[in-house]
Amino acid sequence: MNKIAITKTKAIYTDQWTLKGDRYPQNVNSVESFFEGTDSGYTYICENIYKQLFSKDDIDFFNDLALKDGKNAVIIASGTSEWAGSGINLPHVKPDYTLKTPFFILINILSGKVVNKLGWHDYLTTDATACISGYKAFLEAELILNAGIADRVLVIGIDDQINPLVLELFGMLDASITPEQEKQGYQPSAFDSQNYGFRLGHGAGYVLLENQKSLNESKHKPLAYLEKTVLRAEKLSNPFGQSPDGSGYARVISEVLEKSGLSTKDISFIKTHGTGSQSNNKSESNGIMRCFGDDFIATSYKPEIGHTLGANAIVELDIALNDAHKGVIRGIKNRTEKDDRFLSYDKEMDVDKILMLGSGMGNVYASSVITVNK
Repeated sequence: MNKIAITKTKAIYTDQWTLKGDRYPQNVNSVESFFEGTDSGYTYICENIYKQLFSKDDIDFFNDLALKDGKNAVIIASGTSEWAGSGINLPHVKPDYTLKTPFFILINILSGKVVNKLGWHDYLTTDATACISGYKAFLEAELILNAGIADRVLVIGIDDQINPLVLELFGMLDASITPEQEKQGYQPSAFDSQNYGFRLGHGAGYVLLENQKSLNESKHKPLAYLEKTVLRAEKLSNPFGQSPDGSGYARVISEVLEKSGLSTKDISFIKTHGTGSQSNNKSESNGIMRCFGDDFIATSYKPEIGHTLGANAIVELDIALNDAHKGVIRGIKNRTEKDDRFLSYDKEMDVDKILMLGSGMGNVYASSVITVNK
């Protein structure tokens, strides 16, 4: 099997929020520059996001890499494209096409634009697996790299979830924190006894993965290595819910460690899914403790940047690696009590291995193990 190197990452996200929505208004961490001058879903997806994610330097970098020996693959993770067009079933929701992709096919159009601009034509797929689309893309990348189908894979994560239908869904489920709760003094946080919940988030990013053949050509120094990714489903009658005993999380944790040949003591810290909802707090904490006991350090980025969907794994991997190379694990924002496990403060630490966790509607769970290259 090839050793899979992570050689380049980029993420666009924000810690600033604005109020959006009519029926279920919510404070949303939205990247407002994605919407500037937007008059169609095409402009939003294929122009504004694309131009900000791929600068001229980015395009030149990938054009040069495309000319080197080896096969090039692109996987686009778009966790919310399944919402497109579904608003017809909610006639009271007024569509806002400055914020909503009107057709699923736009993701494919974006894919075609990316591969042609970058010159990467050997392999192309898109994926929409809710909040774990990025992990699904990591798993697919691992499979095709190890099978020799590709030598380098560019995984792109984008979000198109700041639309009336998604605001409606999360509002009906009482999953996201409301402006009224925020006015009462509650703040988004995770694994806390007082603050809880999340704002919907918004972002985009990419991760470049290379096997040894590609590294021999590119001469890139790896930022980290992708050791293994596992995706599993959970038997549960409620497709929006999570088993409170944490069995879904425990399953992917134990399997990814086993397949990586690692123990819990090898993990420097856990990047949790960490939405801060009451159900996820219980499920994820129980799943982690079933595997690690009380000996772990865990954090969540969602209280700070919001709950992104399609871009989730890519954006949070970029944050985790940047922090790890600085020798820091950032604490969970808005914690109200000191906590050394679900970290309530920034901690300086030499980071070796990161366990990343994710989950998605439909009772799907994911985990990846990342080794930091120092």
